[in-house]
Amino acid sequence: MKSVIFSALLLMPAVVRAAEFVQCTTEQQNDINDATNRFKTLVTDSQNYLANLAKTSSGTPAPSPSPRYTTWFGTYTDRGSEDVQNFFDHLSRNNFNFYTFSCTCNDDPEGGYVHVDEFGKVRLCSGFLKAPSTGTDSKAGILIRLATRFSQNGQSRFDARNQEQCKELAMFDERAAVLNAYNLQYFAENNPPEN
Repeated sequence: MKSVIFSALLLMPAVVRAAEFVQCTTEQQNDINDATNRFKTLVTDSQNYLANLAKTSSGTPAPSPSPRYTTWFGTYTDRGSEDVQNFFDHLSRNNFNFYTFSCTCNDDPEGGYVHVDEFGKVRLCSGFLKAPSTGTDSKAGILIRLATRFSQNGQSRFDARNQEQCKELAMFDERAAVLNAYNLQYFAENNPPEN
C-alpha cells in the first residue's frame, strides 16, 4: 500500500507558487514580472563587479576600485565593500514567487514602499508604474531599492534620494552611502555606465 501511495505522489505534478498580485492589471503584472527578471540581472552584474574588487585568495590585491564603486560608495574599504556585497548576496536569494505585489498605492512618486519586517510584501505606486524598464530609476532598480529595505535583506536606509544627493553622500559619508537604499539602486542600475 505504501508503495502505491508513494508512486501516486511521484506522478502528481509539482505545485509551483507564483507571485501574488493585489489589484494589479494584467499589464502591471507583466511589467512586474519583467522587472523581477531585470532585477536578477542587475543583482548578478553587481555581484560579479564586487567579486572582482575583492582580494584574491593568495592575498594579492585586486585592481583599485573604478568610478562605479567610488561614485556611489566613496573611498573603497574592505568593510564597505563587504557590506555592499552582503546586500546583493541577500537580494540574489530572493524568490519573487513568494512575494506579494500590491498595486493599490497611487500617490507615491518614489515608486513604492515596504515595511521592513513584512518580507516580500511590496506596495507599488505611480512612480513604479510610470518608470522605464531600464536605465536610471527603472522598475528593476526600484525593486532593488525596496527589497534592500527588508530586515531580511540588510535593512538599508534613506539618507539621500536622487543621484545628485547620493553622489554627495558618497563623497562626505561613505558609511551612510553603503547603507543607503538609493545608492545601492543606482550602483546596480549603473546608468550612465561606469566601469
